[in-house]
Amino acid sequence: MRQKKEGSGVVAVIVTVLTLVFVWGVSTGATSLKEETLTTSTLIEKSFSAYEHLKSFYTEGKTTFKMTARGKTQTADFPVKMAFEKPNKFYVKFDHPSMGFEIVSNGKVLYSYLPSLKQYRKLDAPHTIKEIDLEKVIAPGARASGVLMILLSDDPKSAIIRNTTSAKMLPPEELEGKTYYVVQLKQSDKSKVDLYIDPNTFLIKQMNVDMTEAIKSRPSSQKPPADLKITLTEDYKIIKPNEKVSAEVFAFNVPEDAKEVESFVPPEPSREQAKADLKGKKAPEFTLKDIDGNTHSLSEQKGKVVLLDFWATWCGPCRRSMPFIQKLHKRYKDKGLVVWGINAQSDTQALKKFLTAQKITYTILRDTEGSVSREYGVTAIPRILLIDKKGSVAGDYTGFSSDVEKEMEQTIKKILEQ
Repeated sequence: MRQKKEGSGVVAVIVTVLTLVFVWGVSTGATSLKEETLTTSTLIEKSFSAYEHLKSFYTEGKTTFKMTARGKTQTADFPVKMAFEKPNKFYVKFDHPSMGFEIVSNGKVLYSYLPSLKQYRKLDAPHTIKEIDLEKVIAPGARASGVLMILLSDDPKSAIIRNTTSAKMLPPEELEGKTYYVVQLKQSDKSKVDLYIDPNTFLIKQMNVDMTEAIKSRPSSQKPPADLKITLTEDYKIIKPNEKVSAEVFAFNVPEDAKEVESFVPPEPSREQAKADLKGKKAPEFTLKDIDGNTHSLSEQKGKVVLLDFWATWCGPCRRSMPFIQKLHKRYKDKGLVVWGINAQSDTQALKKFLTAQKITYTILRDTEGSVSREYGVTAIPRILLIDKKGSVAGDYTGFSSDVEKEMEQTIKKILEQ
């Protein structure tokens, strides 16, 4: 997703997900629901007040990233759970193999866990949940967004208003058989946020962020597709305000393979890999299954040249690189080149549909637990490696460009002849 390697594995993982802070503002407008008339200003005030007066809270839902470009639409879903019980019991879990995190406070001890690193930390529980600082609990650069920001911020309204240019009420909409107030907020970066607010509790059921114009307005050497549309949605299927939360929710069960650390840092090999590419080093051994359930091991490919491509369907540069990688597969497969795409997404059927539409015929391996990505120190995608006949890395590329194309094919030709 980035053209160059940046920062440590921890910061890259967390910032990718958490730096979208949804900022709101206040202006006047009016609509009606159940014969009650509210202005935009009073509706937002009621929503903030509802969250501030909660004594306990539990919610389950998902965050969905969706992108349409050149007539094709790709989506990625990430389950989310949050809960708290005042004054200082707290729980949040963002479930993703490479970008996930978990924070649990049982009132005495606060645990934070990064499954991508298999590491957890123990800290003294805060006096209140408002004292939870993600930069201290997770890593520098980590910030809360959406509903999580509302729960943790001392003054969420001020943070939200800061970057808002206007707000207005839209006509009420029905979601899953229930009608909700809708407020649209326009941001200074040209993104738009639609909030679906429950008329009974004034809590947020859904949050839609349209980042299309924000992305299009960024300086870029490449013109974005005319049909480009990028959205991020927080949708909460279960919302339980002021109900007793099970004590099990606030109990952190240490995973068997997790290690306690004082601060989150990649293990020694990964930290080394984050500083420099793997070129000239032995390629880490691994075994994965492909999308049809067949097992493949790198050790079985000695004597052949292997191209590894770490990618995702929602990554624009990844999709741009795939036709070139497909061309390499067709051109050199009978000359000793093995091409493996490595994908961490969990929806197999959606992945197969994407590959069929893109006419991709090389082997796609499933790294749904992120173990191989961690072993290879992958902090940005696409990450493409060329492994020679003896099992050493002959080329390591992060990002994709015409220069990468030329160098990669030249390297393939050279090591095939060795």
